[in-house]
Amino acid sequence: MFEKLTRSRYMTENVTDELIRLENLVKIYDTGAIRVMGLKKINLTIHRGEFVAIMGHSGSGKSTLMNILGCLDRPTLGHYYLDGQDRHGGPVPGRTLRGAE
Repeated sequence: MFEKLTRSRYMTENVTDELIRLENLVKIYDTGAIRVMGLKKINLTIHRGEFVAIMGHSGSGKSTLMNILGCLDRPTLGHYYLDGQDRHGGPVPGRTLRGAE
């Protein structure tokens, strides 16, 4: 579903460091009546300095993945490591619930 392009001759940074690592990432949207699987067990590693293209058909989960990578949403299951830190646990940075102030 997702394609990763690696080892460009234009890379200038150390590509041995993991910048992003996804382990069995799952996102389920529960509408009450039905459950929709947005992402199904995604495993991905992106090293520092790599260029990656997220491509797929409409409804394949590209925007869902980008929202999780941008810390705008959280996965239902699995782990998302950003620069070695697990972003799955804890609140989404910069987000608060209305009325919680």
